[in-house]
Amino acid sequence: MPTKRKTPRQLPVSFYMGDKDKRPERLAKLDAIATQFGVNRSVLIQKIADGELVVVRPVDAPSQGG
Repeated sequence: MPTKRKTPRQLPVSFYMGDKDKRPERLAKLDAIATQFGVNRSVLIQKIADGELVVVRPVDAPSQGG
């Protein structure tokens, strides 16, 4: 008889990383950044969300969506 979990399992979150041509390039860049901080991609995103890491847009980059 299977036992019930004491805490419910959290659902994963998905991010759209673009079409099939851009996705591998974007994932590789995220992995490279994560490696610089000694974490994996998931922990990198968690640290950004928690404010432990800050993302800064380059001065010459155009603003998108805002």
